[in-house]
Amino acid sequence: MAPPTSSQRKLRNLLIAKGPQMRLLFPSLALFANMIFLLLALYSVAMKNLAEGDGISMGAQAGLLQHFVVTFGVGFLAMAVLTALMSIVYSHRVFGPKVALMRHIKALNEGNFESRLCLRGNDEFHDMAAALNQLTEKLQAQLKDQSLKTQVQ
Repeated sequence: MAPPTSSQRKLRNLLIAKGPQMRLLFPSLALFANMIFLLLALYSVAMKNLAEGDGISMGAQAGLLQHFVVTFGVGFLAMAVLTALMSIVYSHRVFGPKVALMRHIKALNEGNFESRLCLRGNDEFHDMAAALNQLTEKLQAQLKDQSLKTQVQ
């Protein structure tokens, strides 16, 4: 199997924690469902007004209705895209450090004490990464001392 290309890795890394990221998108989907319901309700009111004829020509009424539907549709689409992007960015800020931390712990479990955890930002996760790196260095030094002692004996 060929190694993944750069674009495949970027796409695969878009969802770093699929379950929690999907749970973040659920409220957005509920909002979109409510917007669709609102659109249908407003559309039915507009159609009722068209049928009654409020003194506006049918061509003008149809043009207003078309303008309403296009404006609402563009706004809905823009909101959907913006919400999806914000959910992805937010979930990367929350779950990205967890993924890096788990990768580092896995490397330590495999005996790779050269591994270091490097996180962007200057927040609690960054402080935790610095503390874990110090612990890794201490473990590495202790293992080196033990191996030297066993070689001397």
